[in-house]
Amino acid sequence: MKVVIVEDQRLYLDAVAEALKTRSIEVAGRATTFDEALQVINESACDVALLDVSLPPDYTDEGLRIAEAARRSYPDVGLVILSGYAKLSYVERLINIGGAQGAVGYLRGMLRSPQIS
Repeated sequence: MKVVIVEDQRLYLDAVAEALKTRSIEVAGRATTFDEALQVINESACDVALLDVSLPPDYTDEGLRIAEAARRSYPDVGLVILSGYAKLSYVERLINIGGAQGAVGYLRGMLRSPQIS
C-alpha cells in the first residue's frame, strides 16, 4: 500500500511516516501545503491520502479541498482526514466526497476537547 501524508507540522508528519514504515506501509510522498499535496498526489499513484484538515495559509478546510480534488482525479484513492477538531460539518462533507467509490475516514486526535461542533 502506498500512502501520501499531508501535514503542516513536520514533527507529526515525520512521526506518522515512521509509524507507517514500521508497519511495512510505503510512504509515497509527504507534503506540508495545499499545492504540495496536489502535486505529490498527482505524482505518487498512492492508494491512500492522509490529510490534515487545516493547512497554511488560512488553516480552514484545505485538507477537505485536497480530498475533493483527489476524488475528482483519482476516484479509487482512499481519503483519511486527520484533525484535532471534531467538526460535524467536516465529517459530513467528507462522507459526501466518498460517494460510491473509494473509502473515506475522519480521525480526530486527542489533543483537543471532546465536544463535537
